[in-house]
Amino acid sequence: MSKNPGQPTITKSPQEKEIKINNLTITYKDNGVKGDPIVFLHSSSLSSDTFENQFSAKEFQNHRLLAPDLPGHGKSKPPSDPDLFYTIEGLTQTMVNWFDALKIKNAIMVGHALGGHLLLSAWPQIQDRCKALVIFGTPPFSKPSFLEHSHYDHPAYSLTYQAKLNNEQLNQLASIFVKKGSLKPRVILESIKKSDPAMRPILGTSVSEPANLSDEAENLKHLTQPIAILLGRYDQMVKRTYFDRFEIPTLWRKKVQLIDNAGHCPQIENPTQFNQFLQQFLIDQLI
Repeated sequence: MSKNPGQPTITKSPQEKEIKINNLTITYKDNGVKGDPIVFLHSSSLSSDTFENQFSAKEFQNHRLLAPDLPGHGKSKPPSDPDLFYTIEGLTQTMVNWFDALKIKNAIMVGHALGGHLLLSAWPQIQDRCKALVIFGTPPFSKPSFLEHSHYDHPAYSLTYQAKLNNEQLNQLASIFVKKGSLKPRVILESIKKSDPAMRPILGTSVSEPANLSDEAENLKHLTQPIAILLGRYDQMVKRTYFDRFEIPTLWRKKVQLIDNAGHCPQIENPTQFNQFLQQFLIDQLI
């Protein structure tokens, strides 16, 4: 991030690119700027499109902005072996391979929900290429892990792991990505429609089996890079108090930062405050 706030910037529209990795075609957005990258990883059933308010923000135009679509999401094609690639392990390794293929280094990694879990799970493999970490809507897995500790008992939560969705269920699932009573943004509805229905139950089974999960809380405990944890104040899925149980020595401002007027997708619901938090976190790392 430039230290000269008066320097004019030109917002560059991202290009959509493809890369083949282990018989997978991964589509990703790349604004093409030469600079330390900010990498955005989206949530389950969503897509890179959910970061459009960050790609268009002038605050980040001195950075190379990257956002992949996970396999079976957005414009990335479903894998030929879904039982292998849609597990938490398979998605984690696919992202590590993507980082390697693009030779990403000195990056600020930003993960939303599942995207944050993938970063925490992959941390031992990616920490040397990362200089700061941001997660939001991501309650870290610990061992043992109990869903009732980290998540609210929302009646629509089970749909996050259901394959086919009728129109009513699609709207119910979309509704828990935003604060209660809010209109459902088109980008959320369209992203869910594009996601491969086979992905949800496979991922759900994978997450429910403790042997498949990395101890993300332990990885947080040993972080040397700074981390910011953000959360929509009215997130209908994730409990803010869950984070109080973890030791996170490098946590920015020593607490979770709440984003007003937002639920599980603050980058969409309140992009102004989300971007302000992200920008200030980046500035603080330069001082």
